Amino acid sequence: MECLRAAAAYLWNFRYLPMKCQWPLIKLRRRLFPSQSPLGRRRSVRFARAIRYPPLRSPGLFVLGLLWPLPAWKLAADADAVDRRAHDLQLLRIMPLWRSRDTPLRALYRMYEAVCARDGNLIASATQYFWRQTGWAMADIPEPACEDEEQYAVLAATAETLVECFN
Repeated sequence: MECLRAAAAYLWNFRYLPMKCQWPLIKLRRRLFPSQSPLGRRRSVRFARAIRYPPLRSPGLFVLGLLWPLPAWKLAADADAVDRRAHDLQLLRIMPLWRSRDTPLRALYRMYEAVCARDGNLIASATQYFWRQTGWAMADIPEPACEDEEQYAVLAATAETLVECFN
């Protein structure tokens, strides 16, 4: 069995052929047997290594955690924290796992953070991200369940402003 496995590995690598013949076969093998998953786990782990806030011990476990629903997070209108997370949000938006778990309500809460921090660049980035999501409609945003009246008013005003901008 080991001999058969070694022979298969030898034939699979195409090292016995000249270099000009290897590349077309390697390209054909990559087309027939793609090494990427539809969720792009390898690329997601690579981007997770660049996340700075909060620092991650294990990028692989972070990416696996993106498969489950995110816990409810507390919104802090701390401008410094929003600035630190802005770079990481750009990396998260690249990850297919994070995009598949993202919802219009979560995007609205991220816009709320940016509005409270008065960060115009982050507001513009969040608005563009919302606009590019083809499956999202303003009518699909559920009613936010927040007890704070001021937060509810800011969320409602942000949603109304988005409707005016998109129409």
